[in-house]
Amino acid sequence: MTDKPNILMIMADQLAAQALSFYGNPVCQTPHLDRLAGQSVVFDNDYSNYPLSVPSRASMMSGRLTPAIEDWATASALASGQPTIARPLRHHAYHTVWSGQIHFIGQEQTNGFDGR
Repeated sequence: MTDKPNILMIMADQLAAQALSFYGNPVCQTPHLDRLAGQSVVFDNDYSNYPLSVPSRASMMSGRLTPAIEDWATASALASGQPTIARPLRHHAYHTVWSGQIHFIGQEQTNGFDGR
């Protein structure tokens, strides 16, 4: 067993906070997300760092704004040498995996992640 917390980052396209019961929606039922939110950190304010999904994901994973990483389109890939959040996490003995839409990483790239 380890003292390190598990880190799960969820980034969903087209999922608005007002559609989630843990943000106060009285109609939508999201029991699994509610349970996860109850055991986690939930942010009250969040903003998309770019209006397109792929550059936004690349920006979030690299911690750099889109102009700095020159990732502008939904068909672009983050440069293979661009550090991401995965590298410092791996340095601290985390196993890092990307699941789901990983469009910002090219076919042969991992950008620091252990796997997909």
